[in-house]
Amino acid sequence: METPVLLFLDISSGELLLILIAVFLVFGPSKLPEVARKIGKLYSELKKASDNLSKEFNQETASLKAELEDARQTIARQTDEIKTEIEKTKDNINNEIKNSDINTKFTIDDVYKESDKRTSEQ
Repeated sequence: METPVLLFLDISSGELLLILIAVFLVFGPSKLPEVARKIGKLYSELKKASDNLSKEFNQETASLKAELEDARQTIARQTDEIKTEIEKTKDNINNEIKNSDINTKFTIDDVYKESDKRTSEQ
């Protein structure tokens, strides 16, 4: 199990002990409770500000993620619709070619294959 870490100021327990000893030596035992209260209040206010900032950042990024996901879904849906329309058009063209009076041996698929072959040769 990991030991708890003060993530806000990234102060280890040894560093905290050293700071407390320095405060004791500078202010003396009579003012130590007052200084400790002020430090506690300051730390509490800084922690609240940090938490509020993190909360706002997470809310904003969540809304951006939601917008991006909506855009991705819209694009995917529209792409599927376009693919469906292209397939329908291709089928209609093939049916028209097959049903026409013109004696032809090619379908639209053959034209696509020939075009792809010529493109790959270049």
